[in-house]
Amino acid sequence: MNQTHYDVIIIGAGAAGLTAALFLKRSSINCCIIEGGAPGGQMLKSPLIENYPGVSKISGIDLAKNMLNQVNELKVDYVAAEVQSIKIEDNIKNVITDKGTLGAENIIIATGRVPRTFDFLNPTFEGKGISYCAICDGPLYKNKDVVVIGQGDSAVEAVLYLSSLAKSVTLICKDDYLKAKDMYQDHLKYLDNLNILYKTNVIDFKEENGIVVGVETNKGIINSDGCFIFIGHTPASEVFSNLNITNKDGYIETDNNMQTQVRGVYAIGDVRCKKVFQLTTAVGDATTAAVNIIKDLSK
Repeated sequence: MNQTHYDVIIIGAGAAGLTAALFLKRSSINCCIIEGGAPGGQMLKSPLIENYPGVSKISGIDLAKNMLNQVNELKVDYVAAEVQSIKIEDNIKNVITDKGTLGAENIIIATGRVPRTFDFLNPTFEGKGISYCAICDGPLYKNKDVVVIGQGDSAVEAVLYLSSLAKSVTLICKDDYLKAKDMYQDHLKYLDNLNILYKTNVIDFKEENGIVVGVETNKGIINSDGCFIFIGHTPASEVFSNLNITNKDGYIETDNNMQTQVRGVYAIGDVRCKKVFQLTTAVGDATTAAVNIIKDLSK
């Protein structure tokens, strides 16, 4: 850690966190980013992004690299650490991490969301036949049989990507229709290695020697070399529960300036309570929060 006190601490290095850092540092605000995982957030899981203004097509990984490079060029302090809690003392927000404690007058929470899973699925199976990221783990299943569970954009995007690698893809959908955008669904009809199972519920997972090798459903067992789960997300806000800034679903509530009911604590991106969860809205949240902090600090 280069120092222990900042004007602003940003927790999370996804699109929202990186954008906030860009705006703050360009205004000479003393800030840092804390991130426990790989920088880029959900962008890293998108094989192709086609709805970001000014960029016709780009992989999520490449866009994340571009954003990170901009921040690095400005020499924003970056702390690779897991945030454990936040304690507020005399208006100073102390961020306790597994690498030490940092303090700031303002905090921007940009921790995003994490994939939802099945209550009966042992978390130790992740990486052992279970995955939540097609672009990360898809190449491991080249010319193999895979299963995708879900019915929204993320699930169909995963199918489109995995179909170019796997021998076969089986999509398990609990309803009799898909919820993904038409632009994604339109591409499915061109896949000759795809089988869609509608009105199918996952009951359990078949395991052999510590590895998931199939999915048990109400229509029987589907054998697979790999299973990719896309059944929604949960906000990554648990470590902030003591601040009483989340709603019953765990999303952080803010005003129009992205500030929570705790002065100096902001929330942006997918962890914030809102109706639209998109890359562009995350960037917009970050811009709003950063600009308001800049105004407050310049008074």
